[in-house]
Amino acid sequence: ISHEDFRHVCHKWHVMMAKTFIFLLEAKEYTLLRNAFLVLSELIPHFPRVKRLELALNKKVQTISKEEDDLAGTEKARNDIRALCKSYLGKLQQQQDNLLSEEEFH
Repeated sequence: ISHEDFRHVCHKWHVMMAKTFIFLLEAKEYTLLRNAFLVLSELIPHFPRVKRLELALNKKVQTISKEEDDLAGTEKARNDIRALCKSYLGKLQQQQDNLLSEEEFH
């Protein structure tokens, strides 16, 4: 496999992973959210690397974070999900300098 083919496949995998994680984050189910955040937190040194994908994930996580903040203090509050959101957003912020444009990555 040539280097260009590898870059193409790697980009394709990143796009598929981003779509999958966004789908999981939209599910709103506790276990799916928790597991998605745990995996995303472990992948942060390697994923996402493309600015566009990071923006999509960041937007979805910020939405969840706001929803969880609104539930704080109620019996529906999920403080662990709220903490995972904040933690992951902080990790994304730290990775801003390492992000690549679509053209650089692909």
